[in-house]
Formats: sequence, C-alpha cells, structure tokens
Amino acid sequence: MYVSFYILLLLALVAQIAWGNIVATSLAFPVSGALIVALSAAGYVIDKEYGHTPWGRQLRSPLFTCHLMGSLAAYCVLGGLMPPLPEATEPTGLLWLGYRAGMDNFPTSLPFITLLLCCLLQLTMVVSRRLRHGWRISDSAFILVHTGWWIAVASGFFGSSDFSEQRIVVPSAYSDNVPYTESLASTRTAYDRQGHKMALPYSLSLTRFEMTRNAADGTPSRYTAVLETDGRKTFRLEPGKPFAPTWSERLLLVSYDAASPDHPAYVIISRVCQPWRYGILIGILMLMAGTILFTIRPLVATSHSEQ
Repeated sequence: MYVSFYILLLLALVAQIAWGNIVATSLAFPVSGALIVALSAAGYVIDKEYGHTPWGRQLRSPLFTCHLMGSLAAYCVLGGLMPPLPEATEPTGLLWLGYRAGMDNFPTSLPFITLLLCCLLQLTMVVSRRLRHGWRISDSAFILVHTGWWIAVASGFFGSSDFSEQRIVVPSAYSDNVPYTESLASTRTAYDRQGHKMALPYSLSLTRFEMTRNAADGTPSRYTAVLETDGRKTFRLEPGKPFAPTWSERLLLVSYDAASPDHPAYVIISRVCQPWRYGILIGILMLMAGTILFTIRPLVATSHSEQ
C-alpha cells in the first residue's frame, strides 16, 4: 500500500513537470463543492466495502498518517526553501527541476494537491468507521479532532480557489480637488492584481477623511476614512481595522492621496473576498475543543477512580 502511495506521488510529480501548476480558479465553486461530495462519498464507500481488507486497514492506519504528514512537511519545507527566480533568468540543474516540480508555488502543484486529497480521503475513512461502529460520548474528542482537521484542511484548500483580492480607488464626494458630480462621487469598479476591471455589487464614496499628525514633526500618525455604500450606509475605515460589508468579504484602508493628504481626492481600499474563512475557523475551534477533551479526559477518569 505504501509503495502504491509513493508511486502515485511520483506520477503526480511527472504530470507536474510535464504540464505545470494548475490554475487555482479552476477549482472554484461549484467544482470545489462537487469534489468535496465526491471525496466524502469515496471515503465512505471505500471504508464500508473494503475497510476490512489489508489495504483498507493500512489506509486508516497511524503509519499511513505518518507517511502523509511526513510527505506534506517535506514538500512544504522544500517549497519554502526555493529561492525566488529573478525575471528573465532561466534556472539550471536542480533549480530547474525544483521550479518544474512547482516548488516555487507549491500550494497549486499537483504533488501537493495529491497529498491533501489523500489526507482528506483518509480522514473521511477514519471518521466514517468510528461513526458507523457505535459512536459513544467517549468518542467525542476523537470525532472533534478528526472532523475539525478535515473541515480546516478542506476549507483552506478549496477556499483558496475562491479567494480574491482587489483594489478600489474610492473618489471623494467633498474634496476641492475633484468637482462634485454623480460620476466622480462614487465608484462601482475594482481592479484585480492583473489590472482587470471588476464590477462591485455596491457603490463606494468617500464622505470624510480625518488625519492626526505627530505634534513633534507633523508627520501623519493616524488617519481614518469615512465611506458610504450605495448612498445609505456609512462606516469608518482605519489601517488594521477592516469592515465587512457582507459575510464573505472585508474592506481595508490601504492608502490615500498623498498629494493632498488633508483633503484627499481619493483613498485606496483593499477588498478581500474569502467565503471559506468561516469553515477554517469552525475547523480550528473543533480541533481545539477535541484537544482539550483529550487532555482533560484522563484527569477526570483519575479523579473518579480515586473517589
């Protein structure tokens, strides 16, 4: 079984060298949802139909978990050690192999994705077996840890495909530098990292800008932008203090018109969309709860035995 696992990794590496990294957005919803359902169904069926076979038991075994975690850790370390490649430079030797293997962007490389899918498959089999064979209250810690790990990994992996970040240049509705007109007073346009335009589901306009200066040298020490959405809802933005207009996105104040800091003609907002972040949070909380239960269970059992 373990030989088959490493052969699968080798095939993924060969495919990576031949075709390169996958496009992250290719796994965006609803493809990610379909993959989650398929993985869950595959793990349940494999454990139910073949869980009693030697290879089925090996798939659920702690030894296979060690192989998985060790391979994941090694791949992450190798990816983190890859030096950035300067522009117009062709790598040679081992560096060429490393870049062809996707180490410079390993989260979207085929071997790394294969490892994560194997990890999710094993977790599904482990949790499925425990639930199908007489789940008890004493199994709560086990279920919480493994289910939380599954949810956190799945949300982080599939959620990266739906993650996006844009920049918004929000014009001022009051600055003397920009004559007030309906077209300049608000914006519904954002720009992605490639400079492509994207339509916003709401309009944004800057209604007030406040700056606090250092008394010693007059340099800006704090600044706040007051913005308005769709001409109705008003909110404040400061660096490091985001605002969430919807459940899946956050707005952060990035910069302002440095040419006229006291009365800026615009401010620059970062819009971060991460609809799967609540799944990551739920998974982490379940992991923490399960770990706490694992820790206190022996203490409770010891106190009961002493009584």
